Amino acid sequence: MGRYFALTLGLAQAVKTKPKKVTAMPTPNLGYWVFLLLILMSVAYLVQVNDSSTKGYEISRLEQSLTEFKETSKRLELDMASLQSIQRIEQNVQNLNLVPSGKVRYIGENDFALGGQ
Repeated sequence: MGRYFALTLGLAQAVKTKPKKVTAMPTPNLGYWVFLLLILMSVAYLVQVNDSSTKGYEISRLEQSLTEFKETSKRLELDMASLQSIQRIEQNVQNLNLVPSGKVRYIGENDFALGGQ
């Protein structure tokens, strides 16, 4: 209240005012920046760990399906070999009542007839 009282009496020289400091930029708080950097690094670490674990599960699943495909391929190759065996073919010939062919005659270049010649 003393300041305002002195101004009203015209005693401006008695009033002491503090000069204002003009700063272009506030001073950085080091603790704030360290905390912000720690949070950002933690988030980046969590993203990287999550991505790695997801890829690990995907690789495991793909390896399992690859093993299943290899087993299926081996089984199909065995089935194919058994179906192509000569005993299997002879058995199918008897089951279908096929007869062996006798004398085979192949048609040569001059052994066919053309309509106009």
